[in-house]
Amino acid sequence: MYKRLLWLLIVLLSLSVIFQLKTKKTSDRDEPVEKSITFTMYADNNYTARVYRNAMAQPRILIYKIKAGAKTVIWDKTYDFKYLRDYSNLHNRMFETVIINNVNTREILEVRYVLTYYADGSFLQMYNDTVFNARVKSGLIKINV
Repeated sequence: MYKRLLWLLIVLLSLSVIFQLKTKKTSDRDEPVEKSITFTMYADNNYTARVYRNAMAQPRILIYKIKAGAKTVIWDKTYDFKYLRDYSNLHNRMFETVIINNVNTREILEVRYVLTYYADGSFLQMYNDTVFNARVKSGLIKINV
């Protein structure tokens, strides 16, 4: 009786392992998808005060594709320096959408933006990174100047 139960248990475990290996192989296919990332840029402060008169900012946005530890730049845009008072407010903000084709399920997208501020001869850089895994099809990045 115990031998039969033992054999039945071994057969069920074997079938379960085979089933898991088959489903894993079918789910690991590299089927390319399209992803979209939308950027919105606006001033989140009132920069009309006299202290901000000569202050400027320059955004730079980079999109990396990461696969097996290798990081490749697939999109890079640097905007011109602009006075802080000239950036739109939240209600009139700028939008830009980037469509990335042929992203495989094993690839990750990393979005980095760098804000370079300039005022009275001094520079300050601020960085922000966001990672989009394989399940995310679209995203919104808010850049507050």
